[in-house]
Amino acid sequence: MKSTLIALARRFHLLAMSRPLPEKIAIYFHAIAPNELGALASCLHHFRSLGYSSTTPDHWHESDGKSLFVSFDDNYHSWLALLPLLQQSGIQATFYVNTLPIADEADPRTITDYFERIEHHGDRQSLSAAEIRQLAQAGHTIACHSHSHKNLNAIPHTEALRDITTAKERLEAIVDHPVQHLSFPFGMRRHFNEKLLQWSLTHGFQSVAYAIPGMQFSKPRPGIIHRTRWHPNHPLEHNIADLRVDGRLFAALTGRSPVG
Repeated sequence: MKSTLIALARRFHLLAMSRPLPEKIAIYFHAIAPNELGALASCLHHFRSLGYSSTTPDHWHESDGKSLFVSFDDNYHSWLALLPLLQQSGIQATFYVNTLPIADEADPRTITDYFERIEHHGDRQSLSAAEIRQLAQAGHTIACHSHSHKNLNAIPHTEALRDITTAKERLEAIVDHPVQHLSFPFGMRRHFNEKLLQWSLTHGFQSVAYAIPGMQFSKPRPGIIHRTRWHPNHPLEHNIADLRVDGRLFAALTGRSPVG
């Protein structure tokens, strides 16, 4: 029943709420498997052919013209394989990193539990501190995705703050500069309340990234980045159609994704 309702919602939005691609687009990925590198390359080439230029969370709100913000969530060793493609494509990506499973700091059971919690069933190798530093040295932004990837809205407020702060401090120790951008686990509004948002924006973070599809047309709000997930296992046209959906009303009324 749930899958049927999701499919109907997407079909309606594709028919009735589809718009031309916005000038500013923010997309995110999780792990990229070796057989998905071609799909990622096609995605980046498509936007480059349309005249989109790479931007970072530091410049998201000030960027002019066609801007593309590319980011990755969680903690996957497979990100290292993306560096040549990102350089070739002129993309300065943002990596929102969980710090609990850092390879040279966490024991194997902790890493396994982490990948179980985020329901990742591919390669379960996480990044070491040196490899996170390597991403930063390649010119990409290292940002915070919390420490343990819990639903921060479902745990006590003080525990949620500690989870965010722990990740921020660990990442800053690794890259040796301030970590000023945050995306929260699971990405929907119900996973991050206004109190957590305001605390984040007044305690060292310049931006907080959401992951609610259909919000690419939302009115700019200082400190907020709305991203849409790009699925490498779906055709390019499917992902582009999702980006063209104006799902603001649906998301406001239901708190759910208009495209699944």
